[in-house]
Amino acid sequence: MSIINHSDMEKIVQRLEAATLRLEALSSQKPVLAPKPGMNTMSPTSSSIYNLLGKLEDGYRIHDLSASSSYPF
Repeated sequence: MSIINHSDMEKIVQRLEAATLRLEALSSQKPVLAPKPGMNTMSPTSSSIYNLLGKLEDGYRIHDLSASSSYPF
């Protein structure tokens, strides 16, 4: 069983808070009413969330490679 120290826990909480703020900002945007015919079916909001999640995953992969301790999740 892995034990997470206080500084690691604070880093995780800060990352979650930052992600929450970004998602709240995205959700407060005015939604697209309907896509234009022949255009990409992914709305700008969906595309932004998809890109944000990709960046978060990339950050975790980079962090995991350089981490000296392992996280339980």
